Amino acid sequence: MKHFLLVISVILFYSCSKTTELTYFGGEVVNPKDHYVYLKFQDEIIDSAALDKDNRFLFELTDLAEGVYRFSHGIEFQYILLEKADSLMARLNTLEFDESIIFSGVGAEKNNFLIDMFLLEEDEGYLKRKFYQASPEAFIRKIDSMRDMKLEEYKELIQEADLSPLAQHITKAAIDIPYYTTREHYAAEHKFWMGLEEHPKLPEGFYSHHQDIDLNDESLAYYGVYLKYIDRHLDHLTRETCRKVCSTSGKMNAYHYSTHKLNLIDSLITLDKLRGFLLENTAITYFTYDHDKENNSRFMQQYLEATGGDTSPDLDRFYKAVTSLRKGEDFPALELFDSNGQKHLLDASWFDQKTVFYLWSSDQKMHAKKTLKHIEALKTKYPSYKFIGINLDTDHEQWKTTLQQMNVEDATQLRAPDMKYMTKHLAYLRFNRMLVVDQNGKVIEGFGNIYNLSPLEFSGGTSKVAKARGGI
Repeated sequence: MKHFLLVISVILFYSCSKTTELTYFGGEVVNPKDHYVYLKFQDEIIDSAALDKDNRFLFELTDLAEGVYRFSHGIEFQYILLEKADSLMARLNTLEFDESIIFSGVGAEKNNFLIDMFLLEEDEGYLKRKFYQASPEAFIRKIDSMRDMKLEEYKELIQEADLSPLAQHITKAAIDIPYYTTREHYAAEHKFWMGLEEHPKLPEGFYSHHQDIDLNDESLAYYGVYLKYIDRHLDHLTRETCRKVCSTSGKMNAYHYSTHKLNLIDSLITLDKLRGFLLENTAITYFTYDHDKENNSRFMQQYLEATGGDTSPDLDRFYKAVTSLRKGEDFPALELFDSNGQKHLLDASWFDQKTVFYLWSSDQKMHAKKTLKHIEALKTKYPSYKFIGINLDTDHEQWKTTLQQMNVEDATQLRAPDMKYMTKHLAYLRFNRMLVVDQNGKVIEGFGNIYNLSPLEFSGGTSKVAKARGGI
């Protein structure tokens, strides 16, 4: 890494004589999962950098648009703040991606602060679940105390580092916005944890932070914590609006709720890309929960009205996948690999036995062990079904190694080409997701859960992969 920084220093020295201002972002990836690192700005990939033989990468950015960027490697990503003339270096280990990130070079202080706040927020998750069970007054005292400690760190940062107004704004937001999000969560979480019928009565001023948030802050619009807050804030406004306008109380169905949220986004969010992101995110969340044909069609019509008739390829694929996995539809064709690397085309004609598909990944070892143990019990309870695991690993050899380590019968296992492929065909990926298909290739349940066994009510014969491979 020392030699790498020396190279950067030489580049910077050489570039000083040029009129074009250059910004650098580079580093080293330990245990790489891919050959590239990707850099996004305003939700668009602007560049990619190949890892060299020492697993190092470098971006050279001309006339940088200053702000929050997102870099990714494999399936992991993190946010960074880049300003002109920064020469930011990152070192990370994919085995503990977020926890291992260390920044050095020009721009390191603000970015180390951002990652520290991110990790603190993750660590506080357990405490917050406890706090949600407290009274509103006690809850406020507890989260205010945590925020005050972070604000002390922020004061030290701005005393020690020469931060621009933009950097001060974003680093402060890394404290404030998660704090506001926690407050937005309180009423619903308290109701859940305490088993209440209604939301708790909140003291006056509980939501006073609404006055401090700009719903169209361009400098934060693509920062994860801000997006999370805006989405949660809109959820809160949706419920409140619906209670006033529709005179409803309690739980709203997905269609009713999501159409209200579309209207709020349409009226409150003016930044085009942020507006588009929130509309699409609302649509995808809606289609995750409601698969009724008539509701889906009406919702899509309202969505198109809000977007001026525009949809993204991602949403089009998602909607198509939802449609193809409704009960009674032909199972959508999937190309999956067995442990020998042989490709299998699974379409409606492939099935001659009722089949259950479930998902797992080597990267989620605890979940994988729990799932595979549960599936073994289901095989005994429902012998007329064939149970096939679809693994989501991108690395074929890693998958094979995991099968051996966990002593899993590979004849009942297939691997997906990649996450994007599976999302395209199955709409969304939840590790407890279950798909049930009859012996004629018709979908029985396209959006099930392996712990909800109600769809498993038929009987049948033997699978074709088993015949081809002497297993399944």
